[in-house]
Amino acid sequence: MKVVLPLLRTVNHGSTRMLRREFSLATKFLPTPSDFRLERQTIAGVPVEVVVPNNATPGVTLLYLHGGGYTIGSPASYRAWAAKLGHLANVKVVVPDYRLAPEHPYPAGLEDCRAVWKALAEGEGRLLLGGESAGGGLALATCQTARDRGWRLPEKLYLLSAWLDLTLESQSCQELNDIDPFLNRPWLESQFARHYAGGLDRRDPGISPLFGEAAGLPPTFIQVGSREVLLDDSLQWVAKAAAAGVTVEIQVGEGLWHAWPIYAPLCPEATAAMRQAGQWLRL
Repeated sequence: MKVVLPLLRTVNHGSTRMLRREFSLATKFLPTPSDFRLERQTIAGVPVEVVVPNNATPGVTLLYLHGGGYTIGSPASYRAWAAKLGHLANVKVVVPDYRLAPEHPYPAGLEDCRAVWKALAEGEGRLLLGGESAGGGLALATCQTARDRGWRLPEKLYLLSAWLDLTLESQSCQELNDIDPFLNRPWLESQFARHYAGGLDRRDPGISPLFGEAAGLPPTFIQVGSREVLLDDSLQWVAKAAAAGVTVEIQVGEGLWHAWPIYAPLCPEATAAMRQAGQWLRL
């Protein structure tokens, strides 16, 4: 864990431009496997990176929405994670380069993700959907949209440390603010939430899908750290989804931080969680 935490802290300051640059530099430390092919495409007008592991099952695609608080991050920043997760799940991974705030506030990023999903859903093959942090929020909001508009749903939904409630009013946001080694409520507000949501109602399910309906969604696997301020986002969604009859499973990483599986193989806890996610995603 000591190797990982400095990487997390390097992005916890500065302007949006600085955050983007430092996040890009920090993610370059993550080991990237060599057994995949990288393609760059455009789907529904949105640039995407397509990571194709050598063992990918033909006709199976995971649409993975990257994190970064709706303001930072890119497919390149998540290439190592997409390659590792795709290899474990035996799937091709499509990572959209969706528009970011503050240049493009809500609903721009969500519109891009919806457009890519709709295009994939209108094609052939089996589909999975996943995302982490802000990407987890986008994944759930995209899935809710697909259900409401009658589009094809993913066979499985994977959420990693998903940011589902931009009001930042949960109990964990208050009680774990000084315990979370990476995130804290003031930082999430000043650098991310206000840029994405602006003056809009943050209880709008498009912004905070925690407040959307759960019924009719696909089987879902959630991973979240016990020390992160976003813990309640996942716990509350699990309770809501289960009450609505959704098959949902959650893994709470005891003593672990935001999106810890991404840092595999730098610590054994991350490697174990990554393998569990990959195995769950297999069809």
